Amino acid sequence: MPEVSKRTLTFGHHAPGYHRYCGYFYKMSLCDVFISQDTVQYAKLEWQNRQRFYHAGRETWLTVPVNKGIEPIMLKRVMNPRTVKAHWRYIRETYGKTPFFKDYSEPLAEIYSRQWIHLNDLCDALTLYAKSVLNIDARYLRDSENSWIDRGLKKGELIADSIHRAISVADYNEVVYLAYARPMREGYYIDQVLDGSGLTEGEKIVQAGITVSSYDFRHPVYRQHQLEQDEPFVPNLGIFDLIFNCGDASREVLDSAGRGD
Repeated sequence: MPEVSKRTLTFGHHAPGYHRYCGYFYKMSLCDVFISQDTVQYAKLEWQNRQRFYHAGRETWLTVPVNKGIEPIMLKRVMNPRTVKAHWRYIRETYGKTPFFKDYSEPLAEIYSRQWIHLNDLCDALTLYAKSVLNIDARYLRDSENSWIDRGLKKGELIADSIHRAISVADYNEVVYLAYARPMREGYYIDQVLDGSGLTEGEKIVQAGITVSSYDFRHPVYRQHQLEQDEPFVPNLGIFDLIFNCGDASREVLDSAGRGD
């Protein structure tokens, strides 16, 4: 009986977040499977419940209020739904005059009209809508929905464990984990030894039969119509900054991030 051909499967991992930026979606676009790491510890003052917006020469942070406590992201609850609804008014004011706001705003308005209980659900609604607009084919999985239990693993082990639970590694010639965008920042976990094993977190992933890889990313630059024409480009805003300004060309602009155009 002839051998069944196998193939390479590319994975990405990232914690869920509120209005994730271009780099998050570019990484997703390179993957066959993208796992939302909602099982990791919620980190205060990071990107899981907030995003930076820029309008009328002023930087503003929109933050989703969540309950206090040390727990995984998947357990975080939205504490003031009225605050979330107010975010939509700000977004509408910021982007209402951009070229493609009317084309893409209705589903976003519907998302903001709902009564959200968990942060994870709100973040996924925004992420999956942007994913569909950008025509990203990657399979999107929540780590918490894949028979997850707290095993007390370090980060490299968590990633390898998550990938093994999502698929059978033996079914592929190669399973690739996209660990970071080049250049790797100093002190990144992949090169750190976090326990007594003597192995870096990257070496633990390789030991589990998974190739650790990287990718090029340079934030794409495009015309931000909510800004005055002579204002400099503001990077690292939420993905809808790209979508409202570039419309159908958004995926092409996003793909240019790997070319450094």
